[in-house]
Amino acid sequence: MNQANVKNTTFHSMTSVSYNLSPYCSTGTTFRKQPLYRIWETESSTSADLSQKLNYMFPKLGLSESQTSLKDKDVTKDVVCQDIHWSVDATSLVTINSDYGIRQYLIPDPKSDQTLLNPYSRIFAHESVLSSDISPRYSLYEGSSEPLANSILIGAKNVPIKLVDLNDTNNLSTIRSYDISNLENEKFETPYVLKYHRESLFLSGTVRNKVNVYDVNRREPVNTLTYSRRSKCGTQSYKSIISCLDDSFSDNQVRYCGSYKNQVFIIDLRGKTLQLLNNLQGNGARGCYQIINSDNGSYLYVLQRYSSRIEILDHRRPDRPVNHLELPGRSDFQKLKACYNGSFQVGSPLGKGQILSWDKSTIESGGITRENQVVQCQPDILYNVPQCKSMRINIIKTSSDATAISYSGDTAGIALLQR
Repeated sequence: MNQANVKNTTFHSMTSVSYNLSPYCSTGTTFRKQPLYRIWETESSTSADLSQKLNYMFPKLGLSESQTSLKDKDVTKDVVCQDIHWSVDATSLVTINSDYGIRQYLIPDPKSDQTLLNPYSRIFAHESVLSSDISPRYSLYEGSSEPLANSILIGAKNVPIKLVDLNDTNNLSTIRSYDISNLENEKFETPYVLKYHRESLFLSGTVRNKVNVYDVNRREPVNTLTYSRRSKCGTQSYKSIISCLDDSFSDNQVRYCGSYKNQVFIIDLRGKTLQLLNNLQGNGARGCYQIINSDNGSYLYVLQRYSSRIEILDHRRPDRPVNHLELPGRSDFQKLKACYNGSFQVGSPLGKGQILSWDKSTIESGGITRENQVVQCQPDILYNVPQCKSMRINIIKTSSDATAISYSGDTAGIALLQR
């Protein structure tokens, strides 16, 4: 990230370097608390203005099914970004928002005079999106002629998983759907997390400690892995929700997942059973929501709700965490999603528009020296985003060229920072 206004700041007992960062582009006041239909009309009118200014006809933004009816009601909400997905070439991104909107954004040149981030396209899901993942080949430039390349997986309650065509810029167009029903009780099992494993396979974490593996071309799962621990009396199964899958994308047959019971499991895609790696229940946290791998594959970084630390697991020594990243305060129910791309970054649980950052050497070593000494892992750098000083940064997603952040508080929005 470009750095300015360097100063030292005290973080607990350690002095960290602090920098101020200014976004070069953001959604501004578009998503401030106001009637939803006004937010949608603002985006549409801005899109028309940009078409005229740039002499380029942008697609007409899609309309919500409730856009007309909401004009008669005072439905006032912040529109919060719930997830961000970068394109493979870093020229665009897709967001999932709390108004059921799925938006595509073209990334402006940092040297241009365009400082307002407005959707290139906007479609609406029919229900709240709980989980999503973008096609590994997604690109507005390179993949526009391939429906499977320009697509996104979305999961919601009581409906099948959908593979949505992002080339259709006006309507929610489903390319394929995937069965999530339990054949034993005929109930839908909610997909709480979706992750591509490679271009042709994706994983879904759901209820009852279950991970389903899907081929993108088949409706039914091609494999299902579960974990069950009997109670002392031997009659009751111990079940929970698989709430997160690790962020790796490769042909490796081993993945990792976490549950809302603070358990971390090994997923061996060649088997049928999840293997318990570690149980983090003793630290007072209330559920895993993100797992990030170190580049060398040795360490897992586990983020949990209601926690003041990020646990570090070594899969070679799974009996207990080997170390942790220290946070300046305790998180709450809000999921502060981190990103690791050259450095490990996460929004501060204290809010204040702050981003905590650890360098690559710390992440790749787990904070353990060559002499096998455990080092206290407080942030190396504290980034301040003055435009968000009264807000919390909820999501950080980096590409090769820029960092996208989602924030909420006095207002909500998305901003782009130069790396």
